[in-house]
Amino acid sequence: MAAFAVEGPGGYGLGPPLVPAQESYADVRASAANPTFEPAYWSWALGVAQRWRSASSPRPA
Repeated sequence: MAAFAVEGPGGYGLGPPLVPAQESYADVRASAANPTFEPAYWSWALGVAQRWRSASSPRPA
């Protein structure tokens, strides 16, 4: 999931291509980048994934 983000001049971003949550924009999927909802949800999901990874990693003895 983290590997999907691409580095740009202002930091990392999402897309294109992607289909925004507002599916009425499906016709712009080839050019859409960083629609409002997606970066916020992406950040939340990466945080959850990191917590799961930390919780599932073996503890040092």
